[in-house]
Amino acid sequence: MQIRFHPSGIAEFQSSVLIETTSPAAKLKIGLFGLGTKGLEGTNEPFLKAVLDTLGFAINVGGAGLLGTGAQPVGDEVAAPRFKAASAAEVKLTPVARYSPQERIPYGYYTAAAEVEVGVIASHQYQALNPTTEPGAKPSFAAPAGEFGIFTSSTTHKTYTEDAKNAANATKHAVRTYPLKDRAGTPVPSSYLVCFEEAANGDYQDYVFTLSNVVPVAP
Repeated sequence: MQIRFHPSGIAEFQSSVLIETTSPAAKLKIGLFGLGTKGLEGTNEPFLKAVLDTLGFAINVGGAGLLGTGAQPVGDEVAAPRFKAASAAEVKLTPVARYSPQERIPYGYYTAAAEVEVGVIASHQYQALNPTTEPGAKPSFAAPAGEFGIFTSSTTHKTYTEDAKNAANATKHAVRTYPLKDRAGTPVPSSYLVCFEEAANGDYQDYVFTLSNVVPVAP
């Protein structure tokens, strides 16, 4: 087992399991990855890079610590205030990490005419990788005609992929979007990582989603 400690005290764990069969003879090595933290919330939380390293996304997020909240892109970030479908297939929106205060977090997509809730991250899944959702969450949705954005909703405010819609929030550039890559660094076609900043410290791991079958619409 390999253990890597970050300056913050967060530890990443990496190991593997070897599965062997005799009929037919075969071997399969499966990687095991984990993320240990000092505690819950605040400075106990892992930074975005550690979260993505554990999940298996080899993405340059712009640093190993806090990323700041300026609108200038960092790392592999792309300008993506809105999206459109890449094909006629449904768009897939999946929460893959959440490190924020404990409460229910509805999320979904919006157009100029409406906001549509797709699911709710469960209240008890407030410090977790691959957080579970409440019953009824949809793994995918039919893309609306034209452009759309992604939103989350807390008890105090909503957060949008468009900076202009976050004017009243603590952080205006509240979402950083990165082209999705697998653990080997290979780009995943028409897929992005959408990272939300709920407060103002610039960690961007409050709510993290993968979004597939989309193309960003440049501002």
